[in-house]
Amino acid sequence: MVKTLKEPTIVSLLEKRLLTIGDMKNDQTPMWQTMVNRLAFVVEEREHMEKSSIRKSMLTRLKNLSEQERQAWGEWACQAISELVAYQEARTIATFLSMPHEVDTAHLIKRAQRDEKRVLIPKTYAKGRMVFVPYDAHDVMLSSFGVWEPQSDEAVGASEIDVIHVPGLAWNEAGYRIGYGGGFYDRYLEDYQGMTVSTIYDFQRCYFIEETFDQAVRKVLCYERNNQ
Repeated sequence: MVKTLKEPTIVSLLEKRLLTIGDMKNDQTPMWQTMVNRLAFVVEEREHMEKSSIRKSMLTRLKNLSEQERQAWGEWACQAISELVAYQEARTIATFLSMPHEVDTAHLIKRAQRDEKRVLIPKTYAKGRMVFVPYDAHDVMLSSFGVWEPQSDEAVGASEIDVIHVPGLAWNEAGYRIGYGGGFYDRYLEDYQGMTVSTIYDFQRCYFIEETFDQAVRKVLCYERNNQ
């Protein structure tokens, strides 16, 4: 279980990483600047380690969900999204083909198709590039990441997408997320102007400090098991 992360103290950070006075004597950088630089490095390294720990913890908990729990979650997610005004007014929505431990998006895809909406799924490329392509159940392949993706390169422009259903592993109170570490969604959402939504299990809410390049999800809907 992910515990609330405590803020590091200046003393603990200095004890771990800052130069000793003896080391600083031969450093041309002013002592205070050296300390600030080292402190910033330690904080960044610590946040990276915490995110890795959160990813591992969340993956374990998600993989421990029963098939019945996962199906109930997927059905709830479909209903919750379909009740959003943004969905009801949308002509085009983007979601993802879920991995075995993720919320089952098959329910949402079927609902959107029944509602005569255009459904898109992501396709990834090298250097963190991602596009959304029209979903065709007969035109998908398993990527090197173990994710089902479209074979087609027929990308739809971001301005044509009304709602994007965003996956991930953990979300904080401000809507920032921890994904799988590739940065695909953060890069794509940086200039995206439409609605973004995530449908998360209650244990996926946790404390962490977002990084400067992270992009917040506009609406995070949380599945509370006790309210079934």
